[in-house]
Amino acid sequence: MQLVPVPGSQQSCFVVHDHSGFTVTRATIHNTSYPLLRQWVVLCATTIFSLLSPPSVAATWEIKPSLVLSENYSTNISRARLGQEQKDWVTQINPSLVLSIDGPKLKLVANYHMQNSLYAANSRMNATRHELHATANGKLYEDMLLMDGKASISQYNINPLGQQTFNAFNTQANRADVRTFSVSPYLRGRYKGLVNGEIRYTLGSVSSTAFGLSNNRTDSLALSASSGHSFTVLRWNLYYSKQKSTYSGFPTSINNSNYGAKFNYMITPRLSLDASTGYEKSDYVSIARPPKGASNMVGFTWAPSLRTHVDLQAGRRAYGPSLSFNVKHHSRKSLWNIAYTEDITTTQSQFLANAGQAAPLFGPTNFLSNQVFLQKRLSASVTVTGHRNDLTFSLFESSRDAQTPQVQNLALLGAANLALGNRSKQRGGSASWNSKLSPFITSNLTAGYNRNDFLAAGISSQDRNLMLRITTQLQPDLSYSLSLLHNQHESSQINFNSRESAIAAALMMQF
Repeated sequence: MQLVPVPGSQQSCFVVHDHSGFTVTRATIHNTSYPLLRQWVVLCATTIFSLLSPPSVAATWEIKPSLVLSENYSTNISRARLGQEQKDWVTQINPSLVLSIDGPKLKLVANYHMQNSLYAANSRMNATRHELHATANGKLYEDMLLMDGKASISQYNINPLGQQTFNAFNTQANRADVRTFSVSPYLRGRYKGLVNGEIRYTLGSVSSTAFGLSNNRTDSLALSASSGHSFTVLRWNLYYSKQKSTYSGFPTSINNSNYGAKFNYMITPRLSLDASTGYEKSDYVSIARPPKGASNMVGFTWAPSLRTHVDLQAGRRAYGPSLSFNVKHHSRKSLWNIAYTEDITTTQSQFLANAGQAAPLFGPTNFLSNQVFLQKRLSASVTVTGHRNDLTFSLFESSRDAQTPQVQNLALLGAANLALGNRSKQRGGSASWNSKLSPFITSNLTAGYNRNDFLAAGISSQDRNLMLRITTQLQPDLSYSLSLLHNQHESSQINFNSRESAIAAALMMQF
């Protein structure tokens, strides 16, 4: 394999040749001052593509390095309690790299950030943090044998009682890195429009720098057979899945299995009646209902127009009565959404489900826990789009009820805080206003509110956040921004209140 520069190109362009005589792909790399790193990334990405693609088929892929230089000032760098604040200046040097491959055999998007923070008053707090969000889809053999993959590195708040920070440069200890990885090969087939089948194996792992949070490995097997396109009135789906989850520090693993059937009866092309029946079973030690039983749900799916979709399911599952719904509507200038879900889950399984995605700035927080819990979540949002202004409003309410003993969180939360994981509720919302002030200047104003109630412990806390950011585009690959941030944390516990104001100036360069 050989990297051949393309003469006369204003960007760094290469054509990659295989010694068999075929041209494998053409890669465009934006100018950068790191030629060795640039060529190393080119070689790695091209090798991956070459393994999954025949040499006569080309792929389009791109590497985009960028750099953000910022100076930050905080009135409470460690988010300490009122009266104990410490001010500090923080210089950040944050290089990033986006790799994207779009080919007939492989589609990959990987977004990596390195955050280097240098503190003026306390250099011992200097730190380097990593952030990664990556997804990949590959065809190993035609349209039959395929594979999905996801990976992420993100920071999350550990203890729901601690300070909830949204800035990468805050030095308070209530933050931890969470790393997730999953790979899922699957085999699918179709038979004469009658049956579609799929066999999927998924391997996932979750690890963290948070002391006391168990690392997790999950192996799962899922089989399904569904009706093909020949079934137009009555559609069906048969499924079976089995999962084994192993947690570090726990002597036994958790095994889950469920099987059943789903049916959809099309009354009209836009309205169907839905029903499902099955059985689900788990072997964790439960402090609530036995974790096994029948699952029976009925509902409907209605799409009165191309702009509106309604899905509702109600019935009973192993843990008791169950309900879920999702309503979406969009017009030329607005998008509306309201959804409700409930399920038995864990912190680690939620991290795996969202691997490859950035953590939301405002919204329900996936507090770290080693317990199995029943989670119920309601969310609603509306986005209104104008010529120069966009407005987004969102509301949420989320509750957790533990299904396993609280002693599982002893190392994570400490003996005094074990009751925090038993019953909790989060609710809040946010409002965001994006405005295009001129062809080169944009602004974003966001206000958020989160309230946490720990019902079993009789403790509550709330956070109010306000952020204003103005961005100016100097050149196509050069811009700068000025950000103002304010956070106010209030708690029912004495001496737990805190306040922080911060300002950040950043220069952003793309190469």
